[in-house]
Amino acid sequence: MSIFAALVANGTNLGVNKMATLCDLNLNDLNSADKNYIRLSTLRAANDRVSNAISKLPIFKYWNLMDDLLLASADGQKMLTERDTLLARFALKYFGLEKGVVAHSLIANHVPINCLLIGANMHESHYLFDLFYNNTSLIMPDMLATDTEGSNQLNFLLLNVLDKVFVPRYRNLSAKTESIISFSNPKQFKDYLIRPRHAFNEKLVLDEEENIQHIIASLLSGEANQSNIVRKLSSEGHASRTKQALWEMNSALMTQHLLHTISDVSLRQAIQAGLCRGEAYHQLRRAIEKANGRNFRGTSDIQMAIWNECARLLTNNVICLNATILNALKEESDQRGDIETSKKLIRLSPAAWTHINFQGRYVFLENNSVFDLKSIIKSLSSTKII
Repeated sequence: MSIFAALVANGTNLGVNKMATLCDLNLNDLNSADKNYIRLSTLRAANDRVSNAISKLPIFKYWNLMDDLLLASADGQKMLTERDTLLARFALKYFGLEKGVVAHSLIANHVPINCLLIGANMHESHYLFDLFYNNTSLIMPDMLATDTEGSNQLNFLLLNVLDKVFVPRYRNLSAKTESIISFSNPKQFKDYLIRPRHAFNEKLVLDEEENIQHIIASLLSGEANQSNIVRKLSSEGHASRTKQALWEMNSALMTQHLLHTISDVSLRQAIQAGLCRGEAYHQLRRAIEKANGRNFRGTSDIQMAIWNECARLLTNNVICLNATILNALKEESDQRGDIETSKKLIRLSPAAWTHINFQGRYVFLENNSVFDLKSIIKSLSSTKII
């Protein structure tokens, strides 16, 4: 179903016809499946089932970058579109004179647990809370890492409301430290190498407490999303006291993060590793999409969202396959007492794909063939693979 979904995700007869030429399934059956089963709700539910299955494997916990804390990363992947839609936007840096969208993905221990399609001209940081909060899988990260593009003057606060820790990696950390604040007189720190810019404005925050509570409640209840909140606060002008109070609370949490990042080498390494896993997922997704063309083909935003979920489902299946194999090999090496091999296995990425052929003809019915995972694991266990 997932391979079929990825090939017919453009929502046109062209995709169904193409799939019919690449497999042994009947064209009428393909058309029926396309019209009855390929929907956003079913695709997201399928992705959650695959993600949940991976999280239940014993090897999943060994991929944690912060001991008992689960660190996730969020990043956007720029994609060209073949048709003009409301979401398709110009981005000269990435698309030249063409239009495109951004697939904003949330990755936890190599697993894509959520993905949101946004316009190429939209700031990724304005959708971070929605991406995180609307995750419907059983994988619930404790920390969230992004690059500089994923940070703004609100995300520390919004993630803190969910009792989660926001840990962005800044492009210029030394310059960012000029924005830290203190809870006492900044003049007390004049002899320090890192000095706060100003003192926390407690009175402002307390005066705007009711407005802040209303904003947080509207986000948590789903009555508003983060991008709309940011847009409305910004439209009120620079003198908005509610906006300044929110920014002030965010600055306090950002200060805490900056000081922890500077003093904790392991935290910096974990953040970088989490972002690298996001890039590995993007590379795998590009390899899969190449089999059917890399451009989004939908004629509407809904069709492109379906295309996006299909691509995530295929990528998730590859990661699940690799994770299952790595988990079985690790369990076998543990039983043999081969600790060294076990340590090497948990360092291998399940986002690898060089052993998988995404081209060719797909056989579903002939000879009642079934993917024999046990024989693959048995052959790998008898071969030196590391």
